[in-house]
Amino acid sequence: MKLFGQTPKPYPSYTADTSSLTHAFPTSLKNDVQRLLQLSENMKIWSESLKVRAGDEELEIPHRILADVFNISDLSAVQQTLYHCLYSRSTDGYVREASVRTLLKMPVTDWTTPYLFIALSDYVIQVANVVANEEKLWGPLAKFAQENPELYRLTTARAISFWDLNRYGGIRYEDYRKYPPCKMLKSLR
Repeated sequence: MKLFGQTPKPYPSYTADTSSLTHAFPTSLKNDVQRLLQLSENMKIWSESLKVRAGDEELEIPHRILADVFNISDLSAVQQTLYHCLYSRSTDGYVREASVRTLLKMPVTDWTTPYLFIALSDYVIQVANVVANEEKLWGPLAKFAQENPELYRLTTARAISFWDLNRYGGIRYEDYRKYPPCKMLKSLR
């Protein structure tokens, strides 16, 4: 079917082919990513990703992953960080929040910043607020926003949209400009 003379793109879906996740992190971490993926049974990823600039590389951040959590205590510190980056994109809001909270305790790098930045527009308010209230992120997120102006605009629009959607459900911010993710995004300009 053609719509206005164009063939519509197929709707994205989940795929078990996780090989694209090696592009979600710098090439220098490829072996660590592959090790993590070997341990991730039944992981599926959304077939579309967000292309971002992180330092000197272009990364493809998954929109969402569908995966079971597993014990990561035997993994290296870098592999644990990779795990939490990926699981900050989980379909489960509780898992996303736990991974984002853990990422905030780790060193902020060029390749962890996109995962934290995207969390500012999470529809689970607890996830978005935990990032927005972390002052140590302002510098790295401001730099990332400058390098990724299109993603900055998309993230800001999503944050406002989710504020609007949730304010009728008991959210305590009458004005979106007082909603912590929107305040932080405005300050990153």
